[in-house]
Amino acid sequence: METPQTLDAPRYGDGLVVKTGDKVFVPSEQVQALVTALIQSPEQQAEWSVSEPGVMFEAQEFGLLFIPASILKEHPLERC
Repeated sequence: METPQTLDAPRYGDGLVVKTGDKVFVPSEQVQALVTALIQSPEQQAEWSVSEPGVMFEAQEFGLLFIPASILKEHPLERC
């Protein structure tokens, strides 16, 4: 299910909105990953069993990896 893009959507350092399917470099984990879900609503948080908004990634090194939006603000993603 595609997440609607809102002003609260995670963004890259250059201001562009992160989208499902984007290939990214996650600086905080030093890995390349695929964005599998943008988790913004309480319903999505419940569906993914996370307690705050953020981004779910698939990384070869970790499998599924969730990073909260608060961490992404401090350590923006880089597009690959």
